[in-house]
Amino acid sequence: MLFKKILVGVDGSEHAHKAAKYARGMARTQGADLTLIHCPGHIPMLIGGEAREELQRDLEKEARKLVEKYQ
Repeated sequence: MLFKKILVGVDGSEHAHKAAKYARGMARTQGADLTLIHCPGHIPMLIGGEAREELQRDLEKEARKLVEKYQ
């Protein structure tokens, strides 16, 4: 079976590292595009204003750092 695109969810766990490594090999051998995705935590609706925006920026920054570890 030939894949054109492969999507792997990552969360920093050992299982995610193994899945990403396996998917990277598949993508390389089949010439597929590999996309890694991480979904940061949910921010409760009780948090608003500048505090919410700051928390959102922090979550995005942490998500980028996490995904970079897989590259």
